[in-house]
Amino acid sequence: MFDTSHLSTECESCGSFGRFINETVFTQFESFEESPPESLDWSQLDRTEKLLISEQVTRHDRSIEDFSVSA
Repeated sequence: MFDTSHLSTECESCGSFGRFINETVFTQFESFEESPPESLDWSQLDRTEKLLISEQVTRHDRSIEDFSVSA
């Protein structure tokens, strides 16, 4: 098991790249999707931003209060 945010790998058959996200990060992302953090305007973020925040909270022990959304 690797402690990474994601893995990118090349398919041996077709040569295309696939990206696989860390399960713990994805579980945190789903949790935020189901119950968005009150301190953050979750709906203003795109999927990449949401995944980056989920990764920081999960893998780097950051708090959701460390983040803010500006218009």
